[in-house]
Amino acid sequence: MLEARIQRQAILSGPDATPLEVILDEAVLRRLAVAPPQVMHDQLDHLVGAALNQPSVTVRVLPFVSGLSRHAQARTAFTHYTYADPDDSVVVNVDTNIEDMLLHDQAKVTIYSDLAAELRRAALGPAESIECLAAAAEDCLSRR
Repeated sequence: MLEARIQRQAILSGPDATPLEVILDEAVLRRLAVAPPQVMHDQLDHLVGAALNQPSVTVRVLPFVSGLSRHAQARTAFTHYTYADPDDSVVVNVDTNIEDMLLHDQAKVTIYSDLAAELRRAALGPAESIECLAAAAEDCLSRR
């Protein structure tokens, strides 16, 4: 497990780092988690550190009041993979309660590509998101 974690972190650092953009719904920052407040604080603090110290990592927060259209709602988590080579296909992995779905079908991928673009437009900028994450981390400490 430790070796796998080290490999995942290496992918995000160095001159050939893979860019990673994460958009978190504000609900995950505000919902009282099953995890102890200190654990939640440490996780949010880790995200802040990654966003500040790893140029390949961008963390953005989708605020409750975001201006999303009624149809641009992410009903479940998904990962939108794009590649530097324009000949490589975009792939989407959709997380479900039963199993993850890997989508290659262009029509389905386009729906998620459009949704990802809409979420990105509606999310806070990187600096505002870091402030939001840091405030949410501090809020966790007050819940002890």
